[in-house]
Amino acid sequence: MSPLASRLTRAFVLLAFGSAASAQILFGPARVTVPLPGTEPTDSVGVADVDGDGLLDLVRAVDLDIRWHAGDGTGAFAKTGTLLPVSGDRVCLVDLNGDGRRDLLAATLSTASLEVALAHPVSGFGPPVAYETPPNPTHDLVIATGDADADGDTDVLLVARGVFVAAPGEAWLLLNDGTGALTLGPLVTGDATHQLDDGFIASVDGDSSPDLVLVSTASGQPPETAVWQGQPGGGMATSFRVQGHKLSRAADLDSDGDIDLVAATHQDLAPAFISTFLGDGRGDFTVGPVTDLGLGVQQVDIDLADLDDDGTPDLVLAVPLNDSAWMLEGEGTGGFGEPDARVTLTSEFAVTRIVAVDDFDLDGRLDVLCNEVHHADVAVTLNATYPTGGPLLDLGHQLEHGPGWPILIATGSFVGGEAVGLDLYRAGSNQAVFLVIGFSLLEAPFKGGTMVPTPQLIAGPWMASGLGELHLSGHWPNGVPSGFPVVLQCWISAPPSPADFGASSGVLITAP
Repeated sequence: MSPLASRLTRAFVLLAFGSAASAQILFGPARVTVPLPGTEPTDSVGVADVDGDGLLDLVRAVDLDIRWHAGDGTGAFAKTGTLLPVSGDRVCLVDLNGDGRRDLLAATLSTASLEVALAHPVSGFGPPVAYETPPNPTHDLVIATGDADADGDTDVLLVARGVFVAAPGEAWLLLNDGTGALTLGPLVTGDATHQLDDGFIASVDGDSSPDLVLVSTASGQPPETAVWQGQPGGGMATSFRVQGHKLSRAADLDSDGDIDLVAATHQDLAPAFISTFLGDGRGDFTVGPVTDLGLGVQQVDIDLADLDDDGTPDLVLAVPLNDSAWMLEGEGTGGFGEPDARVTLTSEFAVTRIVAVDDFDLDGRLDVLCNEVHHADVAVTLNATYPTGGPLLDLGHQLEHGPGWPILIATGSFVGGEAVGLDLYRAGSNQAVFLVIGFSLLEAPFKGGTMVPTPQLIAGPWMASGLGELHLSGHWPNGVPSGFPVVLQCWISAPPSPADFGASSGVLITAP
């Protein structure tokens, strides 16, 4: 071993402990909050800075009451609820009047009426304004927002889901005048063969006529998604239809300036796929790349956001009947990378859905908020993606065991003498942890997983805490040449996993 390697080895034994590359998406542990005692179900969830302290707070609809819970800037929320002067069992928080504060939209399932309370800098929200919508006989509702008519402000879509042939469902578009005042716009109604089930707003052609994307279902048939374009003389007509998918989100996936669509398969007994449809800017679409998620028969919940700050939308994908999620990096050409960066977004939920992608800890990176469908629990998973061009690179290759997918996060500037840290999460309660250190990449099969470093030192064992965490701190040694690589990975003795081991993601540190 070289003198430099020996010096680094001694430093790591004492707990003192990447080349510039594209950042791989990395998430830390979920912060779980039970906003109110008991198992009171939450009907709908949103986020906004209600109290004006610059931090995102939680807004919940529960049995027609709407409550808010103060955020602390770490992804957790106060457990004391406060009633807001609005009622409803569906909520949405969005800036309607362009003042930079999110306004409150609330709807009631039995009537599909909409109340709008504009944000107030002192009192949270002002008095609500009620908007009557056409009556409907359904008992489920979707609120979606977006710019339907390309005028720069946010419009509102209500979809009253059709649950049987006698209630085919209706979609009502309310157009914003830029001040937060809404006017009832085009109405789309399902029929006896296609009951409306979901929808969102996307101006697919960029003109002043409003556009929508609506999903419908039929008994014994796969779902059908249709793009509805506003017509110059009024009304709407379909311009694109596809079966077998739920088109859940829209964004410019291939950087050509046109809106594209992202779809998840949604058929009984069908494997989970992600499909893309690339827009031509006029309302028509061609089939883009398809990603096999490798999850077997699963329904999924998806969202789009630029999680690694590279200018390209990435895909957040939760499996509702599972406590894990996939992060698929956008490639900038219309597709997504393989789902090989699995993380755990929630820790205890039986049925998970993605609620919001936002910056909850004010570090400039988008985090993910999920909630448990049948209870009052919410969880925020903080984004720990390393900045592109910095000294750190996450290498992946976690080996799952009982508590989930262990994650190793390194912190520090890695300048000689400066403080550094290693934080391991989801190691399992009171499990033995070994730190493997190397000065080159191996990435070879080992114990059912991947040994990321070329092992040159194995330090430990240390015992993880009862929460399954291990935190090491020290100082980066002096005299490390610029560009020198150090590769770290934690291995966990974790019976009864198949190989009796779990493994964290690997971390590459490249001395600056």
